[in-house]
Amino acid sequence: MLRIIVLSATLWAIVVFSVGCAQQTQTSGPGGGENSKWVQMNAEEMARAPKAKSPDINASTFFATGILLENQGNLTGAIDKFNKAIELDPKYHAAYNHLGAIHLKLQQFDQAEAVYQKALKHSPNDPVQLNNLAFVHLTQHRYGESEKELRRALKAAPDFSRAQVNLGIALAKQEKYPESLDYFRKACSEAQANYNLAIILHAENKVELARKYYQTALNFDGDFKAAEEGLEKLNSSRPATFPAEKSDP
Repeated sequence: MLRIIVLSATLWAIVVFSVGCAQQTQTSGPGGGENSKWVQMNAEEMARAPKAKSPDINASTFFATGILLENQGNLTGAIDKFNKAIELDPKYHAAYNHLGAIHLKLQQFDQAEAVYQKALKHSPNDPVQLNNLAFVHLTQHRYGESEKELRRALKAAPDFSRAQVNLGIALAKQEKYPESLDYFRKACSEAQANYNLAIILHAENKVELARKYYQTALNFDGDFKAAEEGLEKLNSSRPATFPAEKSDP
């Protein structure tokens, strides 16, 4: 971009300089006619020459601007730029990620779902986009749909830990506790897996089951402070929360 701007400025300077020379030669008196004609023609040719074109704005430019606006907190502006990046490049993976994440942040779940559905039209087996769509469905309590999408994601990427955790949540929400625990184990330690299930059960006020898994977590790791705190909250009747994980943009 810088090179084109510099060339354009140089051409502008040459044209101005040539016209000035033409005027000066024409007033130099008799005998300067041919020189004057040559300089004037040169100036006219330069004036007729095509000007350097401004660089085309591509998808990456819109994406970079979107990132800047997002970091500045201008989410509306960022949405516009990410949409423009996708218009120019319908397979712009990162633009979909950021656009969907903003809609989620604004709790615009329908828009986020539409973004990830559109991404999957271009890459039907993309594990990241499948995980993102499943995350949207988790927030909408559509656990069966989320489970299907996460299984597809893990078929494409068996070691995708975020999808493993989210599938563990989707299964727990459907009371499929043994399988839920299996998927938590794939992504973390035995103590953490039991803690994850305990905290979901705690949030659903399933006190005895939650207590069982908190205690199991402590049996595997006696210094697991989060599990200790979970038990304390359970005994004081304070609910716990456990967020699902969307993919990083």
